[in-house]
Amino acid sequence: MNKILNILTFGIHNFNTKMAILLALILIIIAIYIILAISHVYIKKIHKRRHIFMWLSAGLGCVILLFLLSILIPRPYGHLATPTEDGQLLQAHMPIVITFDNPVDAHNLTMHISPEIKGEWKFTNILPINTSLKHQAIFYPEESFYPDTKIVVYIVGLQSLFPGSKAHEQAIEFFSPKTPNIAEIIPASGQEKVDIADNIEIIFDNPSGMFAHWQFHFEPEIQFQINKVSDKKYLLEPKETLFQDTQYALSISRSLQTYNVKDFSPIKIDTEDVFSMTFHTVSPPLIEEHAPQGEEVRSNSQIRIVFDEDMDKEDVEKHIIISPTTTGTISWENEKTFVFTPTKELKKDTKYIITVKKDMLTAYGGKTEEDVELYFKTLGSVALKNTFPASNSYGIQLDIPHIAITFNQGVDHDSAQSSFSLSPNVPGTFSWENNTMIYSFTKKLDYSKKYQIHLDKNIKSLYGQDSIEDFSYSFLTKNKVFTLKIPMYYQEEDFTCNLAATSMILKYRGITQNEANIKSSIGIGGDPNKNWVSEYGVHWGPIAQYISQYRKVAIKTGWNISELAHEVERGNPVIIWWHNNYSPSGAFTLPSGVIGYEGMHSEIVSGFVGNADNPITLITNDPWRGIRHYSRKNFLATWGYLGYTALVVY
Repeated sequence: MNKILNILTFGIHNFNTKMAILLALILIIIAIYIILAISHVYIKKIHKRRHIFMWLSAGLGCVILLFLLSILIPRPYGHLATPTEDGQLLQAHMPIVITFDNPVDAHNLTMHISPEIKGEWKFTNILPINTSLKHQAIFYPEESFYPDTKIVVYIVGLQSLFPGSKAHEQAIEFFSPKTPNIAEIIPASGQEKVDIADNIEIIFDNPSGMFAHWQFHFEPEIQFQINKVSDKKYLLEPKETLFQDTQYALSISRSLQTYNVKDFSPIKIDTEDVFSMTFHTVSPPLIEEHAPQGEEVRSNSQIRIVFDEDMDKEDVEKHIIISPTTTGTISWENEKTFVFTPTKELKKDTKYIITVKKDMLTAYGGKTEEDVELYFKTLGSVALKNTFPASNSYGIQLDIPHIAITFNQGVDHDSAQSSFSLSPNVPGTFSWENNTMIYSFTKKLDYSKKYQIHLDKNIKSLYGQDSIEDFSYSFLTKNKVFTLKIPMYYQEEDFTCNLAATSMILKYRGITQNEANIKSSIGIGGDPNKNWVSEYGVHWGPIAQYISQYRKVAIKTGWNISELAHEVERGNPVIIWWHNNYSPSGAFTLPSGVIGYEGMHSEIVSGFVGNADNPITLITNDPWRGIRHYSRKNFLATWGYLGYTALVVY
């Protein structure tokens, strides 16, 4: 009947489109009425015109009747109307728009969304006046979704407007925006002879929205502005021309975040280094090489410039300017190599620019055509350049061998070691690699522990200035997490979570069976204690009987969380039967007369956080929503719905 009505009403799944077509048909019929009425003077036999009016009236009545039946009888279903691309949201904070193909009574509906974020569901009226009949539900989130997250909208209480119709439930699944990664950088890593006037192009493989922030750092340091050309392309535009013949290093870190939709303030931020590269700018005309370079130059360094041909020495000496002004002596190693030796040490923590002026003569009478600026910076005070683990990092493994602290210059080893402290203390020994101090542990770190590293000021520099401030940073070790490597399969249909969980567990045990095979073997019927039931699922008995063909199983009821965690720790995965946290709860009678349970759902307990005797978090493979983490309290509250029932697969 539903299919016939859909065909007769154009098979359209959008209520607004149905209304528009119906209105167009009515207007066409009314227009024909008017034409016939106006033209009645030209029709000699009036009874024929009456017949036409009668048929048009009947046709109009049929169209209206069919339309009313098409919205009263069929089950309503929701369809995702929010802009997506390949099943991914275009923005992490955009409203979720669900359009119904037939009107629904909002009083009967309960809307759920996973992940469970703050927000508000609002419904759109069908009629100009406010009634309970709606054709659209919109979720306005208060916070954004984290990228690469599966989103499930679960609708409870869908019901046609025809009196006595049965309510049903529906899941609509999609994903938040993909995490953007660096696809290409221009200039390429390792590229030589880069034009000093070029911008740096950053190209992403996926759009980079508000959920992803990027940090760019150059060495030597560059002042630049970021020009967002598109969601997939940034331009880094240096505010000053780059220096010639200089090796630049670019490091990029990415911060993925959720944020408040109202003011875009961050809620959760995860930062990681994702890319690093180097490139070398073009060499200046006539100059083959020069030294020193970079930002870690010793104050007792000489300045050397090697030209690509013999030079007029006297003229060269007039055309080279060092800023800030520095006294020293000039010498030549050969006809091409200019050497400036300062009479006293260069100023520390100072940027020097060597300008080679245009019109400088070669030995053969040639002239340079433009000014050339060369750059270096002397060492300043001692500072931290890098640390391992990184500052504020978390989830650090317990068996890392050491802490490594890299200084920006050579330091006195004893001075640095005596300034070092670690809290809580872990015994260890010091060693060095160039400017990196390594503190190697003689025992493993502890779980869930914050370690604070502190360095007192006045660390002595070998060539620059002593440190002028204390340095402190910290890292956090990982929680004790135990997980089984159970594959993650999403259920292929509604109400097949029990079958998908069975397929995952069998695959973990080396046995490949898909949902269709399992359903066929268990059978389809009306009693979930014997078969899989359409629009409901299957209880633990038939699943246990099916798996027992391959592996030993044990059904547990009235079980406890400690014994469950110990079974998982021994390598035995566990299927649990509980509530999906969305649907109404409570027992009800299936059409077959057998007792069923609203919102019955299955997940696999695949791991836990903490100690098996008292786990703080339980980890599950949810065939519907993916990998899930439940606090002990929430897990027990949900599990108790069906009497703490589980199936252990050995």
